[in-house]
Amino acid sequence: MNLCDNVTKCCEIFQSKTSIIFYDKKYSYLELNQLIALQAENLIKLGFSKGDKLLILLPNLPEFVIYFYAIAKVGMISVLVNPLYQAYEIEHIIKDSNAKGIISHSFFWKKVENIKEKFPYLKTICVDKEGVQSINLQQKNSINLESEDVNENYPACLIYTNAESGTPYGAMLSHGNLDFDALASANSVNITENDILTAVIPLFHAFSLTVNMNMPLKLGGTIIINERYNLERLLNEIEKYKISVLVAVPKIFTDIANYDKIERYNFSSLRFGICGGAVLPISTTLKFQDTLKVPLLEGFGITECSPVCSVNTPEKNILGTIGPPLPNVQMKIFDEHNNELPIYKEGEICIFGKNVISEYHNNVELTSKTIRNGWFHTGDIGFKDENNYVTITGRKKRVIINGGFNVYCSEVEKVINFHPEVIDSFVYGTYNKEFGESVNCDIIIKENSPITQEEIKIHCYNYLAKYKCPRKINFVKEIDREKYSLEKRSCIIKTIREN
Repeated sequence: MNLCDNVTKCCEIFQSKTSIIFYDKKYSYLELNQLIALQAENLIKLGFSKGDKLLILLPNLPEFVIYFYAIAKVGMISVLVNPLYQAYEIEHIIKDSNAKGIISHSFFWKKVENIKEKFPYLKTICVDKEGVQSINLQQKNSINLESEDVNENYPACLIYTNAESGTPYGAMLSHGNLDFDALASANSVNITENDILTAVIPLFHAFSLTVNMNMPLKLGGTIIINERYNLERLLNEIEKYKISVLVAVPKIFTDIANYDKIERYNFSSLRFGICGGAVLPISTTLKFQDTLKVPLLEGFGITECSPVCSVNTPEKNILGTIGPPLPNVQMKIFDEHNNELPIYKEGEICIFGKNVISEYHNNVELTSKTIRNGWFHTGDIGFKDENNYVTITGRKKRVIINGGFNVYCSEVEKVINFHPEVIDSFVYGTYNKEFGESVNCDIIIKENSPITQEEIKIHCYNYLAKYKCPRKINFVKEIDREKYSLEKRSCIIKTIREN
């Protein structure tokens, strides 16, 4: 098998049908398939081969889709990276993954050149200078490169996550993982080749990668690509392109529900919304459904499970829950001794199925800690009801979910503690109406230190993506580590859900 074969099969059935739309530029399935084959051939010409890892440092662009599948076609492995990451974050990923090259855009090229000074062996591809979109169809038709036949457990991509130790590790997602999760996600809510989706959340995020890209391109659907989120552009596109399924994070659905000019738009094409990435406030669901007259379905996923694990359905949407598990995925609630708990009893949410990764890259210890007897231990706390619907009530891990992005407290503390004026730090989340949670930090600095909170913020910006950096910094004499205890984290989730 090869994940790229999904596009090839759709090309055979839906040759002239539109696969991707980007600013009114339309790519048919024939065109997309041939562009993938062409770039796969170019990768081979550049000296890449099966097993090589290649960073994709791109926002949502057609080139992201083309190169992701081209890399898979050759049997290489994509390493998906947020292009807004700082050099410190990217350099760790390059070293840990042993990447051989970087694909990026001229907008980020200064960052790429600075990284290349430390890693001169890296081969680089600048997508807007390589002419991906300028090749004529006649030339594309001449490309007939067969996909590398790989085992379903062969890795397709690495996504770095789980920085509980202070350093993120790569979740190794296989061709089989991603293919299974795309189809199971579609089957759970009856998405077909007739559906039109919009990739408004980043494709380097596992949620969008599966539901906004791999799923529709497996079925023969159409994707509208947005390189950044803009509310009015999104609403115009729903009406213009007759988008039928909107997949996004809570902030976007809250923005839509609260938009004061919402009555100007026609949403008759929209069948439902799917929300993931963070806890969805019940008030947002009610207002969205009342305003747009379509269901808003909350689901749950985690990168290590490709990532979708559960989702409510249009037929049975129980507010406040993350729905039942996907078809052929099991979700159980375990206690600390790996015993399954009865309904309504809180414990750790654990996942079993073909969507679960087999390993973290270069980390046997973390793999054995989190995957036990095939069950992935999510670190999320919750319970099941008699309908097999799951409710999240807390988190074992010290992780802040800021606007749908995970911020690991230990990773931020590690960076803050680099500063020579800092003795100790403690990062924690607090409730934020717009983003769910905000990143905050208490810091003990050296006696009589002249350092200011603003200088600490600048220090963080030099090392970390902006969403990870503390919004509020307090200088303290002692650190109270109970202010982000399991109980406090549970209270924040309850506040988000009920506010």
